[in-house]
Amino acid sequence: MSRPIPSVPLVSFALLFALAPVRAQENAPVAMIGGEAVTLAELEASVETQLEELERQRHRVLEDAVGPLVERRLVELEAAQRELTPDELLDAEVTAKLVPASDADVSAWFEQNKSRLMPDSTEEQFADQIRSAIERDRVQALYGAFLRQLRDKHDVQILFEPLRLEIDLSSATWKGNESAPVTLVEFSDFQCPACKGFNPVLDRLLERYPEEVRVAFLQNPLRSIHPKAQRAAEAALCARDGGKFWELHDEMFRDQQRLDPEGLKVAARKVGLDGE
Repeated sequence: MSRPIPSVPLVSFALLFALAPVRAQENAPVAMIGGEAVTLAELEASVETQLEELERQRHRVLEDAVGPLVERRLVELEAAQRELTPDELLDAEVTAKLVPASDADVSAWFEQNKSRLMPDSTEEQFADQIRSAIERDRVQALYGAFLRQLRDKHDVQILFEPLRLEIDLSSATWKGNESAPVTLVEFSDFQCPACKGFNPVLDRLLERYPEEVRVAFLQNPLRSIHPKAQRAAEAALCARDGGKFWELHDEMFRDQQRLDPEGLKVAARKVGLDGE
């Protein structure tokens, strides 16, 4: 039975062709005021933030879609080479290899997870659902393993670039290997409890991947909810001038209750600064 041709790509091409003339005429007028033109470029500049967000959404949709599209094409290619339909191929490589969940599997699952159920729940109540869940997981595992084989066999390369935001790091303070291929950008606030909690995670990452990862620290004091954060950020920048940024960084996160002027002076003296 022949499959219908998907309509979405055709719609996409139609939109591209429809938009092309508009994109080519950025200086075209979209309005006139006293005989003076308001151009498309000016219109776009007035909603630049919204357009950027739309472009990010578009990119995320495409990024999420490229994997499933490649998987479908792989199955179709392999099926054609074996002179099977895609459904017949998946039946042979996935469905036929499924080991049904036994009563012992169901009992084991129930024992491991019964603390998440209501106290009076019984295995009999949930047996069918548990069995279905186990078999669903097994199907996914078989399908994933089959796709990995197909990717290796057919030399799959994903060339679609992930979305990368341009961030101005000229004011950042750095930690880690300067030539590391991965840069983690931290927007942080010295009065923020979550930032304090995340700080040890960054330290462990740098310890585990000393050659692969570096951190760029950017000040982001949330003045509306953290009134002491601005002064702490200024203190950190002064400490950077004295070569003690990370020492004061750690000290301020260690005791977030002492970010008042006197507490900052004490912290500065602790790390070897003059405290003034």
